[in-house]
Amino acid sequence: MSLRLPILFRRASDRSRPPKVVSSSARLAGMSDHAVSDAVEIIEDREKLCGWVVVFGVVLESFPKLIAFLGTPSIPLFREIIGGALVALGVYGELRFASKASKLRDEITRRKDLRIAELNALAERESRARMVIEERIAYRTLTDDQFKTITETLRQFRGQLFRVTSGLPSGETAYVFGLIFKALYAAGWKSLGGNAFFPDKLGAGIKVSVHPNATARTRAAADAIIAGLSINFIAAYRGKDDLEIVGENTVEVFVGTNPNR
Repeated sequence: MSLRLPILFRRASDRSRPPKVVSSSARLAGMSDHAVSDAVEIIEDREKLCGWVVVFGVVLESFPKLIAFLGTPSIPLFREIIGGALVALGVYGELRFASKASKLRDEITRRKDLRIAELNALAERESRARMVIEERIAYRTLTDDQFKTITETLRQFRGQLFRVTSGLPSGETAYVFGLIFKALYAAGWKSLGGNAFFPDKLGAGIKVSVHPNATARTRAAADAIIAGLSINFIAAYRGKDDLEIVGENTVEVFVGTNPNR
């Protein structure tokens, strides 16, 4: 008896605690889309089963009355048989049309999802096209941090002679012309003078050239310009050694048009 008292007391205390109630919305929030779809199908199947149980029950109830009516026809039996038949027919129709309505709703949902996917794909393509256009019309430029990094890198060639030229004296090309001149000057390079625009010289990208007799230091300085610009997505390349460059140890930078345009 003494052993059972604690058990009874524990059971009584358990019953005194209110059960934990989990709302249906909370359960649904934790379910995946696939799990929710499966749950809906199960509920619909159970609903159909209940409907067929009603139809079967009405048929069972009406069958003896039909046998009795065939033996001894009467108005009351006829009314009961017709009423049962109408109930069975109504439930059958409800099940039938509910099933078709469910399929139509699924088809509408599928078409909406397909349309949403098409619109998302279209929006993504338009976004990419807009980005391409923006890249084409955008100026080649450097952020403050990029400009600082390039000038610090080029300071190891402090005192290096340079000249900047271009074929177009306006627009984006003129802006890049000034940007490169400013970076080289800030790095302590010395302008040879003659920095100018030559309309007869056209080209794309930024060409960096040296004299055939240039020293290794001058060539290294030219390569440093190319590396500093290229790493910041400004197209630059080494041109062929040019005898027309003024000064054997001068780095000449030709600013062409934006190759992305």
